[in-house]
Amino acid sequence: MAKSAKKYAVRQPSSYELMGARIQKIINSPKAQQARDVTVHRLPDESEADWSRFLEEVAEAENVKV
Repeated sequence: MAKSAKKYAVRQPSSYELMGARIQKIINSPKAQQARDVTVHRLPDESEADWSRFLEEVAEAENVKV
């Protein structure tokens, strides 16, 4: 008897998650780690709401200047 194939729904990352992944790559780059400094900016295709949420969350982190 053949086993039935299970179907898994693949969840697409949200726009906020995609933006977060982009920013995380920048922050984790060797150059940023060595300098202990990074500048990030909103890309034209990123929503202002996502960016505002990000800035609010980062402002709550210790040792981070916005």
